[in-house]
Amino acid sequence: MIMIKKFLSALCIAAFATGFTACNSEDGPDGPVNGSFLDIVTVQSAGSTGSTFTFRSLNDSPEITLTTDQFFEDVSIKSGTRILLNYIPESGKQFESGPVRVIGFTRCLGPDITVAKTSNESEWSSSPVYLAAMWRSGQWLNLQMVLRMSTSPRRFALVLDPDTEDSDEPELHIVFTPDVNVNFSSPAYASYNISSLWDKPEVEAIKVFYIGLDGQEHSARIIRDGSTVIKPSDPDKAE
Repeated sequence: MIMIKKFLSALCIAAFATGFTACNSEDGPDGPVNGSFLDIVTVQSAGSTGSTFTFRSLNDSPEITLTTDQFFEDVSIKSGTRILLNYIPESGKQFESGPVRVIGFTRCLGPDITVAKTSNESEWSSSPVYLAAMWRSGQWLNLQMVLRMSTSPRRFALVLDPDTEDSDEPELHIVFTPDVNVNFSSPAYASYNISSLWDKPEVEAIKVFYIGLDGQEHSARIIRDGSTVIKPSDPDKAE
């Protein structure tokens, strides 16, 4: 039986995401593989006999179930963990339930929203982030970003402004504190459970604020009747 290993580094994630060949090593995947896909999934089961994952491709699309006889090398991966999964489906088709061969994975930041104690702006003071894309898949709000970090940031959170919690458009803030003395940027993925907000019938949209690379505040929205991936308004240009 084959173990499921982590991506070797953030550089590997970038290579998988962009389709470049990189990251050859004995300890993990040898870069991207033809016919492989990347999706943020929920680990439903993880044991010595195999693993099961579920996800929705976008918004409220049908739930997809992926299965494999591979198991996790990292024993801390439990049911409910959100991960970015690199895999090859036996059918050759993405967004279709069935058996897969897993190439690698990395944990997503998240998964719980933090409710700020007050609506003071100091509660969501943040360093800049490059937000490349934001989309909803069922109860999850997913973020694709570039952050100044190595293996993990000192702090990353999605913070709810309490004054907007009961409104028809709750407001969330990305709060990022980078590693100390890290001078390079890495791709990162986050996935947050927004069901406590999205399940309210009065909620029409959720607005997410963040500090862009230009040092200014930007925002992105997911709306109730949205049908596509929502990209940030006036997005920054990654360096």
